[in-house]
Amino acid sequence: GHRGPRDWPKHRGMYWSKDLSTAMWVNGDDHLSIMTNDTGGDIEKAFLRFCSLIWDIEDRLRVGGNGFARNDEFGFLTSCPSLHGTAFIARILFRIPTERRDTGLLQDATRPSNLKLKKVDPQPQEMEEGVEEWELTSTKMFGASEAETVQTMIGAVTQMCLAAKDLPAVVAR
Repeated sequence: GHRGPRDWPKHRGMYWSKDLSTAMWVNGDDHLSIMTNDTGGDIEKAFLRFCSLIWDIEDRLRVGGNGFARNDEFGFLTSCPSLHGTAFIARILFRIPTERRDTGLLQDATRPSNLKLKKVDPQPQEMEEGVEEWELTSTKMFGASEAETVQTMIGAVTQMCLAAKDLPAVVAR
């Protein structure tokens, strides 16, 4: 039977695909976390990989007479109440040249969309002169589907990149 914390690390772990584009974290903060990424910036490809995994897992659960915990009113139920609903968090990392960055324009692109924007401090070996890395994270769990969330994020990143492109270049002195 399950004995709780004494089972560590027997009933938990993180599993990666060979190409490192997909990871599954079992019994970490939640029962199951699935992460997909695409270093080339193909958000649709990463999202479709995520959906395919979810559908496959759900099909396999149904064979055993099980499924994900879901409530008609609250959506997917998780061990963290703040994730009820879609239980879906999307993150997009992007880089903008420092000379083209206008924090006000970046913040304006995220306000109406319930998105959170923050500057990421890269590891020293990953630092690139004159470039800042930013992370855009979804925050809305109720009232929007996973696909709508991803489309909103793509629109916000596109708006921010276009705004950065249109800014006059700052000449280094």
